[in-house]
Amino acid sequence: MADFDGILEKLRERKIAINYGVVVQQGRSRSIYINDPNGYEIELVEKLGGDLH
Repeated sequence: MADFDGILEKLRERKIAINYGVVVQQGRSRSIYINDPNGYEIELVEKLGGDLH
């Protein structure tokens, strides 16, 4: 994802709930989980390398 922090800011401005209440850090990657209007969970990922565990 090109602008992870920008997307996070836009989600917060629009008061879109972030599942688990936090950005999930996994190695050098970060994820945000949100729900679509039908309730399906969507993961938005910023991968900064190749060490996803």
